[in-house]
Amino acid sequence: MTVYLISYDLSGDRKAYASFYKRLKDMGCRSPLTGVQFVETNKQSGSLFIELSDLIGSEDRILIVEIKETADWFSYNTPNDHWLRDRVPQG
Repeated sequence: MTVYLISYDLSGDRKAYASFYKRLKDMGCRSPLTGVQFVETNKQSGSLFIELSDLIGSEDRILIVEIKETADWFSYNTPNDHWLRDRVPQG
């Protein structure tokens, strides 16, 4: 399974994105910060993009990045960092 960071900048009313947030939840995403999610999946980044981009507007932005096992990362006082640490050891 692969871990991805999904970052998004949504410009509309939060209520308008209910299906987007539900999809993230259904995918098992974990949010360390506002507008950032981590997910562990067998899907490719392009598949994730297609699945999520259908739920946002053309003025919104989304970025999906694969987090490799060799990723060097650090977090401070963020929720769900234990989830990431269990999947991608800190460098």
